[in-house]
Formats: sequence, C-alpha cells, structure tokens
Amino acid sequence: MKDTASVRVDRQIPHQKYGKYFAVSRKFMVHDPQAGARVGDLIEFEECRPLSKCKRWRFIRTVKQGVGIPGAERAKQEAAVAAEAVEEPVAK
Repeated sequence: MKDTASVRVDRQIPHQKYGKYFAVSRKFMVHDPQAGARVGDLIEFEECRPLSKCKRWRFIRTVKQGVGIPGAERAKQEAAVAAEAVEEPVAK
C-alpha cells in the first residue's frame, strides 16, 4: 500500500432525539501515487473508479499543511543516528 493514504473524515452530527452534537468519523483509502499527503495534512480528494478492493478515491491536493505527529522528527533523527552508529567501522 505504498500509493495509499488513509484519510479520516470527522463530522459533528446532532442526536435525533436530544439534539446534542457528537463526533462521527469515517476512514477512506485514497490513491496518492506521489506521496503528497503527510500525517496531519488537510487534503482534498475525489471519487474515482475502483482501483482496488478498498480504494475508490483519488488525491487532488493538499489544502493545509499539518504539524504531523508530535515527536516524529525526533524519532527520525534518533533512527538516523542509530543507523550511522551501526555503519561506523570499529578501529582495531
């Protein structure tokens, strides 16, 4: 699923009897071949022909850049440092 972005759409709908609003969310599998969508982004997508069992939506554009997952950059940096430490030759 390298060309797929999982998108959650949240809506606020009123309860039929009491009128109190509550959150309802739905998850869409969006075809994103250029990997333009990042975690936390607000994106626009449209319906298209079925591309797979679950994919029926196509990525159009990023409306607003998101902040991503807190700590994701730090985790990437720590992983890069760990990879460099493994690759360094040990002097004898």
